[in-house]
Parts: sequence; structure tokens; C-alpha cells
Amino acid sequence: MRSHQKFVRRLLFIISFVCAFQVANALAAQSFGALTFDEEPMLQPSDLFKDFPEIKWGMSFQDVKRAIEKTGARPVRATKDDETQLVWTGTFNGMEGRARVYFKEGAGAIDVVVGVYAYDKQKDVFEAWLKKLVEKHGAAKETSDNSISLSHVWRLKNGFVIELRSLKDTDSPVVDIHWVKE
Repeated sequence: MRSHQKFVRRLLFIISFVCAFQVANALAAQSFGALTFDEEPMLQPSDLFKDFPEIKWGMSFQDVKRAIEKTGARPVRATKDDETQLVWTGTFNGMEGRARVYFKEGAGAIDVVVGVYAYDKQKDVFEAWLKKLVEKHGAAKETSDNSISLSHVWRLKNGFVIELRSLKDTDSPVVDIHWVKE
């Protein structure tokens, strides 16, 4: 029974990851053309997660792979010969989770998603990340609260979109955050 629960949780996590990817890409497509100067630097993955790989926006597939490997993680391609996505499992601030970097030809790394299994800390993790985002970028202009998730979206002046999301399914206590640049 326990292995079945683990399988279901992992399957739900993967499904949520795919949904997050689709939402993030849709948000990025909507924000295209909104490039202006941002007053201050945006919140980065390394601002939320200690020991996060030294990934910079626009890096190549191979450079990101090496940066991830330096942390001891083992990144894999989404599919056999695909160099548009690298995915890895790891521990993010003490929580088990997955991360993904998406690459666009000619632009390098343009999208990062980190999702963690927060379990009984789900609300606390979401609130802590939300607090950091609000401190850095102000209140989210877009919020969605439906039967699937609670989501806050920031569309930044530098062309990035950040989404913070918490799944409501009690069998999949996932909190994820995405950064997307188009």
C-alpha cells in the first residue's frame, strides 16, 4: 500500500510539473514585448534555495548541466536526445523535490521551475516564499484560487514572469515556483 501511495504522489507531482510548464509558457507568451528596465534585480532561485546551482539566464544546455552536476545532482534530459529541458531531483532547503530548466534555441536557459514536497509544511513554505516575493516585487497583480491550486503571478518590467503555486490535493502537497523569460 505504501509503495502505491509513493507512486501516486510521484505521478501527481510529475503531472503538476507538466501543468506548471504549460502555464509558465502561456504566461511567458502573454508577457512578450513587455521589456523595460527593472529598478532592482529580481528574486532568483538562489535567493530561495541554498546550494542552488549557479545557473544564469541565457546559459547553454551544457553549461547548465555542468552547474547542476557541481552541486552533486544528476540532471537528465526530458527525453533521450532532447536538449530543451534538464530535470533533476534533489533536496531544496531540506525538502525533497524536482527542478527543471527549459532552453530556447538561440536564447539559452529561459525557464526554471522548482517544486518541493512540503507535506505538513505546505502552507508555511508557500507563505515564506510569498513573503520573499512580496518584499522584493510587491503584491502579485494576478491571483488564482481554484479547486486545483492557489497561484500568485508577478509580471516584471524586465520581461520575466514569476509564478508561485500551491496544489490543493492533500495527496500531493506540492509547492512550486517558476521563473519564465520570453
